[in-house]
Amino acid sequence: MKNKELLSLLSQYTGVRQDEAQYFASSDSAHETICKTFFNAGDRVVVVGPTYDNFCACAEIHGAKIHYFNLDEEFNFEFYGKTVTPLIHEFNSIITRTFSKAFVLASFQVGYTLSCMRNTEVLSLVCNPKSITMLSQVAAIVALRDVNYMHEYVRSVNYVKKYVEQELAHKFSDKFTFFRGVGNFIFILFRKMDASPLIDFLASNRVFVRSFSHKKELKDFVRITICTKDQMAEVIGGS
Repeated sequence: MKNKELLSLLSQYTGVRQDEAQYFASSDSAHETICKTFFNAGDRVVVVGPTYDNFCACAEIHGAKIHYFNLDEEFNFEFYGKTVTPLIHEFNSIITRTFSKAFVLASFQVGYTLSCMRNTEVLSLVCNPKSITMLSQVAAIVALRDVNYMHEYVRSVNYVKKYVEQELAHKFSDKFTFFRGVGNFIFILFRKMDASPLIDFLASNRVFVRSFSHKKELKDFVRITICTKDQMAEVIGGS
């Protein structure tokens, strides 16, 4: 049984029709359902990286070769406000989004897809509606009723991100190259030093950043998620 209120709010928020949106128990679940629905062993999937590893893993589990699929991830849509939603019919796209980032509902595990009615109907047949708890559905509904709270959080993150970039550039411009993305994080390239000692030092002080050392082409990159200004000032001061 579909949650009509949640679908109605998603429709209002995204600008698509209710029959073009489907909610899932996390964007991971959406990826798994997409792969289960549309992939066969030997299919080719092209993935533009760096991207979210889960989709690649799901595709490979279902026997696909990583080369091509028309999937658009908009996990950080709220931080930059641009979307390819108007193209979902023209290019037969499936957009995946999450409530974990700008809506700060990571623990509730809520994601959703936006696509043409035909794709959405097929996904709805494959997904398990019982996999997303009622508590998570209620959390998503409350969040969509108060998008101003989300917008205020996004403004705060973008402000703190600019402050962090300026501070790191002032202190470490000779060691790092900074890539200002559009999400709630900063991507850093370690040019003249191994990132591992710093990652270990931060972890020993209960500050956890994401290393990309598992990817050969990104082995010297680190991603830092933006927190409050006081928290980021403490991290920068102790680095």
